[in-house]
Formats: sequence, structure tokens, C-alpha cells
Amino acid sequence: MMDIMSFNSTDFVLTGDINSPTYAAVLGIEAIIGMIANVAVLLMTLYQKKSWNQPSTILFTSLLLSNLIIALWYLMSSIAVGAEEWIFGSTFEEKNATCLFNAYLMWSSTMIATMTLAAISFDRFLFIVKPHLHRRFMRPRVALILVIGVWVMSSLLNTTPFSGFGVYGYFSLNGICTLLYAYSGLHLVILVVVYAIIFVIIASKIPTTSRGIV
Repeated sequence: MMDIMSFNSTDFVLTGDINSPTYAAVLGIEAIIGMIANVAVLLMTLYQKKSWNQPSTILFTSLLLSNLIIALWYLMSSIAVGAEEWIFGSTFEEKNATCLFNAYLMWSSTMIATMTLAAISFDRFLFIVKPHLHRRFMRPRVALILVIGVWVMSSLLNTTPFSGFGVYGYFSLNGICTLLYAYSGLHLVILVVVYAIIFVIIASKIPTTSRGIV
């Protein structure tokens, strides 16, 4: 089993030959746009209380929340790149902990967002192509259970680097905390399998749904 700390024994300083102000600005702009857009849509969704009776609203809210977490990762990464070091923590242990957690949140939220998109595509497939099944099975409670399942599954799958089957850490060449590919072969295999299944689900439902609309 890999020792995570051995691959993350760094002083958390940016060493890559990049234009850090420009890179930080791009990350910051993406973070701000993502936060404003998702918060605005989330507030509008919460304001329309009647829409909570619709399964699609619950699924869409899950997507918004995962996108907000991703936007937070962009914001923290922007600050770190601009400072040219990981500044979240005063000691090595604190910096290491916040870095690992930040990377974990990013990868978990990305998987949650992608799985939720697959669930939304399946929900739209039933609604348009098989409306009788949609009315029968896709109730708010079912959608909520599905969302909880997606969040739990994604959160668990992305803990494998903490068990030695991959490594989260500070990537000094571009100044962000993420999955370190060079030491994460098994976890990358898991990600490829999971995302392949997700994309097959989405790809198989979109054409059928489009024909149903026409």
C-alpha cells in the first residue's frame, strides 16, 4: 500500500514555468462565474416551492450543488496559484490536510455532477419516451434516493487514493491540488470504467429522447 505522505512531501511552492498571474486570473474568473450562475439558479429554484414536487428539480439541484463545490475548488486554486504556493494552512500538516481535502472534493464533485447528468438524461428519457413509466416510478422520493445514492457512491469511490490506490497531492508544476496521475494507476482505471458507464448511459438516452421530442 502506498504511503500518501511520501509522495506529498513538498514545501507546497509552485515550481512550473507558467504565467501564474494569468493562470490565477483564468481560474478566478471561472470560479466567480460558476458561483454567481449556480447560486442565482439555485435561489430561483428554491423560490419556486411548487417545483420541488418534480423529480427533475431535485436532480437539477444536486447538479447545482456539485457545481458550486467545483467552483470553490477553482477559487482556492486561483488564490494558491496567484500566491505561487499553497497557503491554506500554517504548518506542513495543515497544508497537506487542506490540499488533500481540496483535491478530494474536486474529484468527488466532478463525478457527482457527471452521474447527476446521467440521471437527468434518464429522467428526461422516461418523461418523453415512456411517460407512463415516468409517472409511475419517477417520484420525488425516488429522485431524492437516487441523488443520495449518487453522492454516497461518488464520495466513496474517490476515497480510494486515501487507501493507497492512488495519490492526492500538490502538483507543483501548475500549483494546484489534484490527483497525481503518476502514482494513481489503479484509481485511474476505476475512473475510466465509471465515466465510460456514465457516458454510455447519456449517449444512449439523448438520441432516443430527441426522437421523442420530434
